[in-house]
Amino acid sequence: MPESLKHPRLSIGLPVYNGEACLQEALDSILGQSFEDFELLLSDNASTDRTREICEACVASDPRVRYVRHEQNLGAAGNFNFVVHEAKGEYFKWASHDDRMHPTLLERSIAVLDADPEVVLCHPRTAMIDGAGRHTRDFVDDLNLMHDRPHQRMGHLVTHMRLCNAVMGVMRLEVLRRTRLIDSFRTADFITLIELSILGKFHEIEEHLYERRDHDDRILRKTKDKSAVQAWFNPSVKTVARFPGLKLFREQFRSISRLDLPAATAWKCRLTVGRWVLKRGRVRLGRWRRRVFGPSARGPESVRAT
Repeated sequence: MPESLKHPRLSIGLPVYNGEACLQEALDSILGQSFEDFELLLSDNASTDRTREICEACVASDPRVRYVRHEQNLGAAGNFNFVVHEAKGEYFKWASHDDRMHPTLLERSIAVLDADPEVVLCHPRTAMIDGAGRHTRDFVDDLNLMHDRPHQRMGHLVTHMRLCNAVMGVMRLEVLRRTRLIDSFRTADFITLIELSILGKFHEIEEHLYERRDHDDRILRKTKDKSAVQAWFNPSVKTVARFPGLKLFREQFRSISRLDLPAATAWKCRLTVGRWVLKRGRVRLGRWRRRVFGPSARGPESVRAT
């Protein structure tokens, strides 16, 4: 095996389940990157469509590609975490089976990480596309977290993030493995980004080099059944959080505690979470007032919160 395949600079993990509709397009955008020193691990979550056939053809055409098929569905969380555990590179990137990347995304992201060891995640801005791959709008993620202090980065993240696009950026694998990875509940990717923001800086490339597909087959759009969504994340977990906002609040505190931060840093991060919760509360109170008393009811106009 060539040395570059034993020790690639970058590992790309693509977890997939029944992704035949868009998988080939996603693979073409990965294998067509200007940066070539990577391995691509395809992790098939017991698909029942043509996913296996597409993956095996990709393995046959490119020695950088590995394919693993699970005989039982691990759930999305388990599959996303599997590719991290299997990665061999210095850097890591999750890839989605239905999204696309500009040909220079990897090259430009890795150049940023090579130049600044304090940056743990580099991501571009996102362009939204529909099920047919047509551009619908440009999305400004506004997550350039270059602040020096962890609580400042965390504070910017929790008040500005609307979609977790940054979790599909290029990361330092060693730092990513210090996080919980993807836990078994909805919004777990938000918690992954919280922990990464505490551990280091995020650099946002101010160009729309990542295309996120927004289509009707997405699980969070297909169903409002919370049990079905929970089963998609982890089929072995049978309970669903009754109050997801409260759970998200608790999980942020849990993250701060588990990262073994200096006491002063930990308390500043906890205060940041507290301020975020108060802002969310003010927004919801304002919405309730307007529903009950009408549009003239006074309250905060808006606070950007996830």
